[in-house]
Amino acid sequence: MEPVAFSEPAIEEQPTLFRYQFDEVRWPMVMIHSPRNVDPELVDYDTFYAEVDRLLADGRPFTVLHDLRGVRSMGPDRRRRFVEYANSHMASVKQLICGYAVLLDSQIMRGVVTAVLWFVRPPMPMKVFTNQADAEDWLATFEPRIRLESMQAS
Repeated sequence: MEPVAFSEPAIEEQPTLFRYQFDEVRWPMVMIHSPRNVDPELVDYDTFYAEVDRLLADGRPFTVLHDLRGVRSMGPDRRRRFVEYANSHMASVKQLICGYAVLLDSQIMRGVVTAVLWFVRPPMPMKVFTNQADAEDWLATFEPRIRLESMQAS
């Protein structure tokens, strides 16, 4: 009797997904670092929305510095999902996010941000920067409002 050869079943490899990093060390400024120099299809957008949900559920006002440097692009499906999310969370975003700075280093991403803003009118002051220190200085101007709103909520 000849030995029967067995082969391992083929295991379909799942691609590694890259996640956004949320840094709250400098609260009330939240820094969001987008995955850099990766295929947009390999970015885990679900964790982005879950983290934003968590911050909004916390109920404390804050500002955002969203670092999009090194991001290649954002396809139409991803832009559409962002617009839908923003529109469905507008009330809590308006109440809690006091300022939103976007940090860019690419004309392509500037175009993406512009396209998204055609569909979503930000309920908070929003500004695009190419220099991180300038973005941080601008966001710091909202801290007195944040302190006041925090005291009124207490």
